[in-house]
Amino acid sequence: MTAPDDGDPRRYLVLASFCLHSFVQCFAFMDFSTNEALTEHVLNMAGSAATAESGLLYYGGFASTLPAMCVSLWLLLHGRDRTAGLAMSVLIVAGSWGRLFAASMHSYAAALVSTVLLGLAGGCIFTSFTFIPERWFPEHERGFATALAVQSNYAGWAIGVLNPSMFG
Repeated sequence: MTAPDDGDPRRYLVLASFCLHSFVQCFAFMDFSTNEALTEHVLNMAGSAATAESGLLYYGGFASTLPAMCVSLWLLLHGRDRTAGLAMSVLIVAGSWGRLFAASMHSYAAALVSTVLLGLAGGCIFTSFTFIPERWFPEHERGFATALAVQSNYAGWAIGVLNPSMFG
């Protein structure tokens, strides 16, 4: 691997793309997690098991993150960063569309599948926070690039929490 070039403007495009993916993943992940009553209404969940089921829409994503982190880390360490990036992109798009489908069809099962997909995407994202800056940025810019990558994740969570009425 060669050292990143100070004059290569593609590094900003790579970082912007990664930040957008990280933001969208966390935003979509939070939509079924912020308002339990609204989630139960939108997904037609009723009865005593509704609370446990709605908890799976949050914690199920975290459970799927760990295996994805292991696979993504292996890919990144073996020079397959494009494969890891493609997997991240596909999982985020599929998970986000799955969220929309679940809300429009009032389907808990689709919501759970989308949670797993978004959790898998999160595993790819979490292993890339420092990898992207290390691979694409010169040493004097890595701190800033890492901060942007991490903060885009938190921004998605924060705005996702503030938007529980996106179901309409």
